[in-house]
Amino acid sequence: MCHGSKPETPVSKPLTNFKKALEILSKHTDKDHHRGSIVKSEEFMKVISNVQLPIASVFNTAVADQVALNRQKLMSIFKTIVLCRKQNISLCSHRFIFTDLEKDITDSGYHGNFLAQLCFRTDPDDTVLQDHLARPSRNATYTSSYSE
Repeated sequence: MCHGSKPETPVSKPLTNFKKALEILSKHTDKDHHRGSIVKSEEFMKVISNVQLPIASVFNTAVADQVALNRQKLMSIFKTIVLCRKQNISLCSHRFIFTDLEKDITDSGYHGNFLAQLCFRTDPDDTVLQDHLARPSRNATYTSSYSE
C-alpha cells in the first residue's frame, strides 16, 4: 500500500477478490470502527425494541418522569376534547377567561364547555388530572382559550 492510499475495505471498495475474501473480512472485523458500529447497532436495536431506555432518559430520570406525567395529563384532556367533538359540543362559550379554575367553575357561569366537561370527567381515580386542575402551572395549563 502506498502512502496516502486508502486501505481496501468492503466499505470503501467493492469486494471482488473472492479468493482473499476470508482474509479481508477477518481483518475488517478486527478494526475498531467495525466493533464500534456493531456495539452502536446493538444498542440502537435495544432502544427501538423497548428492551432498554434511551441514554438521555437513563441519565435524566427527572425529565423522563415529567414527560410521563405530562402525557397522563394530556391523555385525560384529549379524551375530553374527543368527547366534545363526538357530541358536537363547542369547546368554549361566548365569554371565557381563565383565572382560577375552581373559582370559575363554582362562582360564574362563564367557563367554557370544555372546562365543564373536564371537571365533570375528573374521576376519583384520576388523581393526576385532579391535581393538575387544582394546581396548574402557569405555562402548561393545557386549558387556555387560545389552545381551544
